[in-house]
Amino acid sequence: MAVVYGLNRDGRGMSDFEQALVVRTLCREHRLSQVEVAELLSHHKSWVSRRLSLVEQLDEQVQQDLRVGLISLTVAREVVRLPRGNQAEVAQSISRHALTSREATQLVTLFEKAADRAEQQALLEQPDEALSRLRGGPSLPPHDLRLSAELNRLRGRVVSTAESSSQLSLELSRARPATWSEVERSVLTPLLAGSRRSSVELADLVEATLDALEVGDGRR
Repeated sequence: MAVVYGLNRDGRGMSDFEQALVVRTLCREHRLSQVEVAELLSHHKSWVSRRLSLVEQLDEQVQQDLRVGLISLTVAREVVRLPRGNQAEVAQSISRHALTSREATQLVTLFEKAADRAEQQALLEQPDEALSRLRGGPSLPPHDLRLSAELNRLRGRVVSTAESSSQLSLELSRARPATWSEVERSVLTPLLAGSRRSSVELADLVEATLDALEVGDGRR
């Protein structure tokens, strides 16, 4: 088994989760200590410990999502800090709201510190608002009782998008495109073009939504 691992290590065919399965087999079935496994696989003991916890402390549903690529290894490493009963719902919230790795880490930390189940549920439904407050953004109640869960998610996304747009505008105002090198231009030009397309599409959708609201209110 160690030889098979050696032939597939360094990203040439074995994922971190598959590595974790090898470690578990060596520790549990072959009864090697973590130190022995570390020596056998040419890794530090802490590497063995992390791989073992990934496969033994991770909720089965999260393991399945990791196998099929629905969540990333980074998300799995974060949610494993939580009790198994909470891991799947937190992982699903991270995936549903398309949080970055850094935001996923912050959400897990906030979830760990939540005072009660109601606060946990608010975090799962509106992570954008909680993360915005953590960054010093607009302070809004985590959940508006006047709105459905779906519209509360929309509300949170509007706030976070407005904040992100303001930050992007500030960065663009400071940028000096005339001084960029050819390499920098080749990297940033398609990203900016994609952002322009997304902004135009978003502006059209916002305008259409506002028009529909005005029609519904009888203002036209």
